[in-house]
Amino acid sequence: MDLDGIPRYRKAPLERGKISGQVLLTFAKYLYYILDFIIVPFLEWVQREPDYQGAFMNEKKRLYFKRLLMERINALLEGAEKTVSGMSNDYKEELLDPTDRASLESNRNFTLRIRDRERRLIQKLNEALERIEDGTFGICEMCDKKISEKRLMARPVTTLCIECKTEQEQREKMRGE
Repeated sequence: MDLDGIPRYRKAPLERGKISGQVLLTFAKYLYYILDFIIVPFLEWVQREPDYQGAFMNEKKRLYFKRLLMERINALLEGAEKTVSGMSNDYKEELLDPTDRASLESNRNFTLRIRDRERRLIQKLNEALERIEDGTFGICEMCDKKISEKRLMARPVTTLCIECKTEQEQREKMRGE
């Protein structure tokens, strides 16, 4: 009971007067706790530089993917060599028929377009090999989560996990690309 005879718990907050220094001090301690132990670590975690050393992929898996990438590069390079040698042989042939020449030229253009796509794929394969050396292979570039092994087996040059790739394709579809 207070001096006026009314129990403290029945008084309205405004009747009690100003907030005491002890309440302000307690509030400040809680605010400091929230900032120091919850918000600051969260912001540091969000802004962190990812540490890929010792990533989820062990040495055996790295070697497997490195060998897989090298085999694909070698197969593409062998195909390119066959194409070049085949094209030089085609020029030696003397075709008199204009229809045959047009057909040959069309086939050459088609083959060259395929080889250009393969050249770009070789560049991506080399970039994937660099990521293996850096220790960033199998890590999504957007969300820093690991890319599933099944996805890496299907497309070892991928840099995005399936969720981020789906999201990217949906954005492209919305923009009409």
